[in-house]
Amino acid sequence: MIWYLLLLAAIPFVFYFIQMERWSKIWKNSSDFVAEESNVCLSVLVPYRNEMANLPSLLNSLSSQKYGNWELILIDDHSEDEGLNKLSDILNNLEIQVKCIRSSGEGKKAALATGAEIAKGDYLITTDADCTFHPLWLQTIASFCSNNNSDLVIAPVLQLSDGSALSNFQISEFIGLQLSGAASALNGKPIMLNGANLACKRKLYLQADLNRNTESGDDMFLLEWVKKNGYQIGYLKSTDAMVYTATEKSVFSLLAQKARWAAKSRHYSDKDIIQSGLLVGSINLVLLILFIGSILNPFLSSFFLIFYIIRLVADYRILLAGSTFFVYASCVRELIIWQLIYPFYVLTVALYSILLPLKWKNRRI
Repeated sequence: MIWYLLLLAAIPFVFYFIQMERWSKIWKNSSDFVAEESNVCLSVLVPYRNEMANLPSLLNSLSSQKYGNWELILIDDHSEDEGLNKLSDILNNLEIQVKCIRSSGEGKKAALATGAEIAKGDYLITTDADCTFHPLWLQTIASFCSNNNSDLVIAPVLQLSDGSALSNFQISEFIGLQLSGAASALNGKPIMLNGANLACKRKLYLQADLNRNTESGDDMFLLEWVKKNGYQIGYLKSTDAMVYTATEKSVFSLLAQKARWAAKSRHYSDKDIIQSGLLVGSINLVLLILFIGSILNPFLSSFFLIFYIIRLVADYRILLAGSTFFVYASCVRELIIWQLIYPFYVLTVALYSILLPLKWKNRRI
């Protein structure tokens, strides 16, 4: 009986290893996009709530963009720090035209919808208030939109390290997610994107069903809707199109962020997204059971080690494939430790999303 169970437990690890190998090859075999001249009109939407500390760096970074045909729309999601009132002082010192408006509803989705309604661009670009940008960010996106006529464009996001172990753990996980999302998109079956750096045709965005019954998931539900309706999705592989953001500063804030992301997954309907989630979830569950079982029965320790090494090698290889693009030097010693922690981390996030109230910017979700 136990051998039968172990054989079943090995199946998701085989599929996971094959999938990571395939995605690694897809990533390595894809060419970086080279931008050309373009004049596509872009509207950059930045919903924010209580982001006064981040708005100056956001605006300074946007003011350095080399592209000309774009507008910036800042949508205040009922901030409590008087950010909208203080913006005029910042904008007076910058040569940038900005529309500052208040959201007509509550939550990020409502804020984005408010901005989309008044936007003039052919494409809407969404990002977050705690981000900064490569100077050629908008020029590269505009060129990609012109050349590929994609309805939805997925672009890269890079977390910046503060030197701590917690920060490096997040970066390793996040780059793995970025590479998985990129390779699946390049393969024509996208399973992931990030609302900090995506572009969508405005007319399409206004039609999209973003599952208004949930407050989060503006990006993933957009991806599902675009896929379901057969529109064209492109991945923009270019470091010039990179968006930069910070990692979470504490374990609690990290768990809260991941719990918010996990909570919306129950509403997914796309089979590629669901299958990928089940695959990752199953191998973490198997590793967790085997680790605990090894304490009670040493016979299981060798199987835990075998499965653990398969997962470790698969993740290391895809991180290595993207190391140059994402400027990431994978430390094997750190990765060994993080892989041991990861099943417990995933379990904690899952329990958090089920048992504890979820909040974002002092607002309960």
